[in-house]
Amino acid sequence: WARAKGVVAYAGDGQEPDLSAVCRLALAEKKTLALPRFEAAAGVYQPVEVTDLGTDLVTGKYGLMEPRAELPAAAPDADWIWLIPGVAFDAAGTRLGRGKGYYDRLLAVYGGVKIGVFYRMQFFAGRLPCAAHDRKLDLAVTEIETVKFDPARADEPAAPEQLNQRKNQRQCLTKS
Repeated sequence: WARAKGVVAYAGDGQEPDLSAVCRLALAEKKTLALPRFEAAAGVYQPVEVTDLGTDLVTGKYGLMEPRAELPAAAPDADWIWLIPGVAFDAAGTRLGRGKGYYDRLLAVYGGVKIGVFYRMQFFAGRLPCAAHDRKLDLAVTEIETVKFDPARADEPAAPEQLNQRKNQRQCLTKS
């Protein structure tokens, strides 16, 4: 945190951990703060610089608060921290999102430390499915712990039983 030049956070939907205090801290420490804004023409999210949480956000796609249209895009690099929501995470740093791949596409373009922000109950004891385009987390933070993932395990595929489940689902769909 001390070395980070900027932070990409999110405005939660009420079911995710609330990052408003972290966002205020980033601004107070003169870090660049960015939140995702949906760019309808491209069908992607883009990190956008925010300087005032009270006036810079409007209701956007999916009813989430996001930066106003006239605010400038940010350019996160390796000196930035990404605070990323998700549905679940596992011990290999795999993050399960909501299925659209928005964060995976963002993280493929920009550098930085990828920190998943979860509730502890979202930890999955097995292995979550992981495709080639999925980006692994560097850390996960919950209300009770911080989990640092082993980079040596970052390229591990999904657990065999999950691969078999997907294979069996495809076979069932093909036969019906």
